[in-house]
Amino acid sequence: SGSYTEDAYKVSEAVSYLSANANNFSTGYCARYVRMALEAGGLSTEGHPSSACDYDTWLLNNGFEIITGNITPQAGDIVVFEAIEGHKHGHIAMYNGQQWISDFV
Repeated sequence: SGSYTEDAYKVSEAVSYLSANANNFSTGYCARYVRMALEAGGLSTEGHPSSACDYDTWLLNNGFEIITGNITPQAGDIVVFEAIEGHKHGHIAMYNGQQWISDFV
């Protein structure tokens, strides 16, 4: 029972926001940029995590689903990378229909 509904969340607005605000280089704020894109699309991000690597569970709890296998990404798809040595917060990005974007292209 998350906050995601097809009517309230507009993928096109989320993708447009992220594409318009991404930098040419990493700022280290991938989670913040993706969260702001989700909000621009109309999704409530109340209770969102701070670290990118924790968004996998949060997204599932808010109506998103895991897609596995060899798929072609669709605009609005989100990828979450777990924390690794040297990147304790992991990484998150959203596909804009052409490329993966977070705080940078």
